[in-house]
Amino acid sequence: MEQSTPKRKTARPIASKGSSTSTPTSRVKSNATKPKPRESVFDRMSKTDTFATRGAKARGTDRRDTAIGSSLRARRTTPKASARRTSTTAMKPPDTARGRSRNKTLKKSPSSISAKSSSSRPSSSRASSRKSKQSSSQPSSRPPAVEPSKPKEPINARQSIKAAFQGRRQSVLLTSELLGLELELNDDLDEGNNLSLDNNHDSDLNDLDPVFKSCFPPKDMRCLALVAHNHMKPPMKKFVMANKNLLRHFVLTGTNTTMTMLREVFGDDPDVHFGPVCTSGPLGGDAELVAIMCTERLGGCVFFQDPMSSHPHIKDIECLTRQANVHNVIMMPNPASAHACMTTFRIALKEGKAELIPSFFQTLVSPSVEEYKVEQAKVLELNSEDHEDYS
Repeated sequence: MEQSTPKRKTARPIASKGSSTSTPTSRVKSNATKPKPRESVFDRMSKTDTFATRGAKARGTDRRDTAIGSSLRARRTTPKASARRTSTTAMKPPDTARGRSRNKTLKKSPSSISAKSSSSRPSSSRASSRKSKQSSSQPSSRPPAVEPSKPKEPINARQSIKAAFQGRRQSVLLTSELLGLELELNDDLDEGNNLSLDNNHDSDLNDLDPVFKSCFPPKDMRCLALVAHNHMKPPMKKFVMANKNLLRHFVLTGTNTTMTMLREVFGDDPDVHFGPVCTSGPLGGDAELVAIMCTERLGGCVFFQDPMSSHPHIKDIECLTRQANVHNVIMMPNPASAHACMTTFRIALKEGKAELIPSFFQTLVSPSVEEYKVEQAKVLELNSEDHEDYS
């Protein structure tokens, strides 16, 4: 009898505690229940191996890698990233070697280091510029050195007057005679007795009465009165002819004799404006001028008074002078004051400075008028109390 060989028993693996004791069939079933991974486009394209799809996966990965790399480079070059880098580098403490070298450079040339720091740090440069502006605006402790001014040489008044009145123009000759200047100033000139308006003189010399355009029309200003006593009428005629280009910018008024003389001098000039004509002085002409003044129609008065003669209407003259002081009107009682005022009038009309001649534009009063009104108010108050007592 043949001996049968014993069959070896295959040892089954001992299942561990955490392992599953399911059979291979059960494993297949469990794997079937799991969802299959979704195939990508490249997998599907690789299955259909055509000429168009060959190597598509490799090309797609290359494109993806290049896109990711470009996005990373763009993020690195943004200003935010650069600002973060500068902030982090600024927060790092400097090395000891760098700090030592910096201290040495500070000792050597602080100006160069300040220039470098200003170029590297714009905020610090702005702060330093602000500090420099503030320090420049604040007054320094040491006053600036003032150069000593050279002393002005004294002016010879006699020579300046002679230089001003050495021309041959009509206004120069008539004004010098009107002011009573010494004859030696005009020894080499004509006597100037010809007072006609056609007397032409050298035009290259100074003229005391130039032609100009006024900034104020005559109708916008108050009247200018011209009055002269009998012995002062020839000087008044010289005065008018010496200042005819200026006087035609005013509304002229005055007594009868003076107004007749003005019409002879100016003739039928349409640019000359005449105001009301008053009667002669002894007949009440001065009183009429006072009425024009009190009704706020008079801005100035040229009144050549004769101090060497007696006048029957002295009270009217005093009244005219007094009212001119009360109403603070420009009064010119002699040729010298008239010559000075004419210079002011030219500047005021030519340059439009009404503040130089305010009495021609508005009503003025003497400073003593306010005190007079206070006293009058007290008198009225006392009289009203006495009237109540009697009642």
